[in-house]
Amino acid sequence: MAVKVSHEVFESLKGFTSNKKESIYKSELFSGMSEKERKSFRRQLRAKRDAMINAFYNASAIGKTKKEVATAWKKYAEKVYTDASYIFEENTTSDKATIIAKFVADVNKELTPVKK
Repeated sequence: MAVKVSHEVFESLKGFTSNKKESIYKSELFSGMSEKERKSFRRQLRAKRDAMINAFYNASAIGKTKKEVATAWKKYAEKVYTDASYIFEENTTSDKATIIAKFVADVNKELTPVKK
């Protein structure tokens, strides 16, 4: 999936990061897990996020509408992320961060009611 986002959009993402490493995931998801289990679970969460991004941009191919996928994403993100608008970590590549930021913006746009 190739998604193009302007350099200005990517630069605006820098405001989301801080020098302090904080988890993007809700802490209760990892309670009782060892470090190895947490690492494995984070990998699964990233895979789920990436699958949802792919499903959103290919919704018609899987027999869904973008709105259906966006609604499912919103419910999922509220359970998993501390902030559903910031769903990638600081060490995410710039290309991946750009795709994710575009996805968040597109989902928000899809879920925003159209004013008549």
